[in-house]
Amino acid sequence: MAQTPSPTTGALPQPVAGSRSGLRRDLQALRALAVALVVLWHAEIPGLSGGFIGVDVFFVISGFLMVRLLVGELDRSGGIRVGRFLHRRARRLLPAALLVLAVTALGSWWLLPVTALRSVGWDIVASVAYVANWRFAATEVDYLAAEALPSPVQHYWSLSIEEQFYFVLPLALLLVALLTRRWARGPGRAMRVGTVTLLAIGVPSLLYSVVHSSSPDPGDYFNSLGRVWQLCVGGAVALLALRGSARSVPGGLRSAAVLVGMVGIVASAVLITPESIYPGWLALMPTVATALIVWADGDDLAVSRPGAAPWVQWLGDRSYSIYLWHWPLLLLVMVQFDGSVLARAGAVLASLVLADVSWRLVEERFRLRGSISAPARAPGLSRSAGLMVTPAARRSVLVLAVASTLTAAGGLAITTDRDAGDLTPSLADATADKFTEFYEGDCRPKVSSPDPLTCTFGVPSSATRVLVVGDSHAVMWMPGLRAVAEENGWRLDLQAKLACAPVDATNMLDSQPYTACRDWGRNVVQGIVDDPPDLVILATSTGYSIVSPEAEAGGGLQDALGRTLEQIRAAGPEVALMAVTPRFAEPVPICLAEHPDDPQACQAHLPSAIPDNQWAEVAASVPGVHTVDLADELCPDGTCLTDADGILRWMDSHHLTGTYAESLAPLLAKQLLPLVAAR
Repeated sequence: MAQTPSPTTGALPQPVAGSRSGLRRDLQALRALAVALVVLWHAEIPGLSGGFIGVDVFFVISGFLMVRLLVGELDRSGGIRVGRFLHRRARRLLPAALLVLAVTALGSWWLLPVTALRSVGWDIVASVAYVANWRFAATEVDYLAAEALPSPVQHYWSLSIEEQFYFVLPLALLLVALLTRRWARGPGRAMRVGTVTLLAIGVPSLLYSVVHSSSPDPGDYFNSLGRVWQLCVGGAVALLALRGSARSVPGGLRSAAVLVGMVGIVASAVLITPESIYPGWLALMPTVATALIVWADGDDLAVSRPGAAPWVQWLGDRSYSIYLWHWPLLLLVMVQFDGSVLARAGAVLASLVLADVSWRLVEERFRLRGSISAPARAPGLSRSAGLMVTPAARRSVLVLAVASTLTAAGGLAITTDRDAGDLTPSLADATADKFTEFYEGDCRPKVSSPDPLTCTFGVPSSATRVLVVGDSHAVMWMPGLRAVAEENGWRLDLQAKLACAPVDATNMLDSQPYTACRDWGRNVVQGIVDDPPDLVILATSTGYSIVSPEAEAGGGLQDALGRTLEQIRAAGPEVALMAVTPRFAEPVPICLAEHPDDPQACQAHLPSAIPDNQWAEVAASVPGVHTVDLADELCPDGTCLTDADGILRWMDSHHLTGTYAESLAPLLAKQLLPLVAAR
């Protein structure tokens, strides 16, 4: 399965002073290139299918700077002032980040549909707490959230990874220094400590990334465990720099390193695609390419001269602020102007203007204000955790803490339900109105797992056993089916796998063959053959593409489903195939929020609302298979209703809300009871 980066993924540059204050111009040029790749990719400029690799570039640069700083301090003083280090990081990162979060919260409340506000509010809280990447990793694997608007702060995921690294790295260096104090003595002690620390963090991280790339989870892109090795690669370059300047190496070799690195970064941005399995081995390409450029220290080289151009340095100086502003503005364009080319260009220009203002008035001002110097102490580990004690430092910490608290409070404020409608569930709660026993329980198989997991409902000791099999379309019927089972004393088992057609054929997932799904389907059928239930209820979406049908006994999804039904029917149980349900043009809650005075604008109509691949035709081809069809209820007189009798019917464009599914229990019982009785 491919690991597809979210459409809102981005890269976080480490904010720094301008190149005129002694920093390397080649690093500023790298930042300019990386932020340009990310912004242009988000703006959907053709030819940059892998522009998201800008995040890899920034991770390497950040690792280089932080390791050079911390190991250098350890070498000079024998310790690390952790509090001082973290305070400096917060003072550089937080002011601009909190400003953009606050503005985004206000803009979201004003401009985004009510269906998005609850999720966005919690996204903002997670961003303030530096755990946004873990939240986005979780929501990325939420199959039912696939149609939701991207988060306007999803680009904060990389900031979270970097801050987590900044917190762990100094503590890890001190721990290794303590554990190796017997042999890590004398000249080069700090270098040895740094080497062991980076190996201990980076090697397991790289192995984790590579192993998980063979069967990735959709949330792996945001996972710190599979990303931190890239910062460690930058850290390894810092250790080389601390041992001796690269400028002692012949200029021709350094120039070659810069050229190879630039080609590697550009090639990565052009050749890698959102369908690529990423990160993993593929992430080595931009990571190593960036490391070559950073190692070369090429400010004195002719090959690096274009990067010294004033406009390039201008972008590099403001890359952090550009990064922060660009995505919320582009998302606004998507919502308000349908993402037109002109509007996207305007959003990019606006992000440059806002970035320049916030860089001058916020980022630089807070970075340079006040002193965080601590009184001198004797060298040694005893000073390593020294805290900021100056009045300026205390004021700075207090201001940052208050600003963070207020920003998080703003995020919480927009989570409150302002839906003025009288539907149940409310539009804001629609996506949460699902069969949580599956989505938050222990019977939801992992993406890579071929093993069926079973949840039991109804009356577990009953002699009558009904098995529900399928994908999310099977799960959506469970509130109603459970009510039927409890009313009639059945044991109701559920075996479901998301994004997986329960057939003996390979379907696609994220443009990759989903072999774990095929094996899961085979195992489910074998379990039915070994222990037949009284009734099998099968439900699945029609939106699957079968891989190499000629190698899978011929035919597409319809024929593959027919073969599965034949196998199940041959095992003896009665079989009920849930009919295809309608699909709306856009998620119903979002549409209703956008048309509060015209709900009819959100309705769908037969026959166009039902996909062409009709399960009724499949059921008719297999003797003993029955179709359960509630089209007359869902689409009376050919009009598919969004709500009725105060109940919101759809949580997105094609899944029923749990409340409505439960209300259908009498209609389900009417069609299912005769099948159980026939058994």
